[in-house]
Amino acid sequence: MRSYLASCRRLAGLRSHIAGGSLVVLLFAGGCGDDGDGVPVSGTVMFNGEPLSDGNVTFVNDANVPVAMGFIKSGHYALEQSVSHSGIPPGKYRVYIDSWIEEPGQQLPGGGISEGITRLPGKYRSVDKSGFTAEVTESGGVFDFSMEGEPDAPPRRKRK
Repeated sequence: MRSYLASCRRLAGLRSHIAGGSLVVLLFAGGCGDDGDGVPVSGTVMFNGEPLSDGNVTFVNDANVPVAMGFIKSGHYALEQSVSHSGIPPGKYRVYIDSWIEEPGQQLPGGGISEGITRLPGKYRSVDKSGFTAEVTESGGVFDFSMEGEPDAPPRRKRK
């Protein structure tokens, strides 16, 4: 249950990337009515020549619905459709990646709410701008992603 709640909190961070209805579809479609697991997909994620310490890789279908997400740990990820279904259905996907030092919506000491501080340039956090795609075959696949650039500047905090 703890893993499921952690997944839900991570998925809640997607709200700036997708419509609310799509998130509901992702949370329920992956775990209900699915007769089996998808094919295995994994890979590495590099940022400025180094493995990305942590974050998420999200595969989005042609209907603009996130189908699977993989948690990045020390530059490696493997996709999950839900807590109980690993892998992903074969098909063509667009991909985006996010990695946060301070996640949007996180409560700050003193009672404020964070607007988020990212490790990456904004284009990689957008399915429309990242430029990443993957064509997953019946046998699955390994998809590596490499990013370059400077992280977005952190938002300015208001003084109380």
